[in-house]
Amino acid sequence: MRRAIVVFSLLTGLAGCGDFPELENSASARAADYPELLPIDGLLAQAEGAQITPDTVESLDARIARLKAAAEALSVPVIDADAMDRLHDQIDTGESGTEPSADN
Repeated sequence: MRRAIVVFSLLTGLAGCGDFPELENSASARAADYPELLPIDGLLAQAEGAQITPDTVESLDARIARLKAAAEALSVPVIDADAMDRLHDQIDTGESGTEPSADN
């Protein structure tokens, strides 16, 4: 454990020794336009209209129930137990149950 701490400390220290480009002093950064500042009023108006209400809770609960039902429906076995037993028996005996076709 002590060795891991020492190795981690050394690697962290070495990571600080790397040469990184100074992005703010690059020609493309100096020539770039400042980002456009947008008024916050529109964002606040959208946020006020998106409040959680009892209807929101009910619709989320209904969605959760539908998703759980879908998950339950998907979690059933694809092959029933009898078919699985027949497959295992055929594998054990080497029988395919069908004759090879002339196309093969």
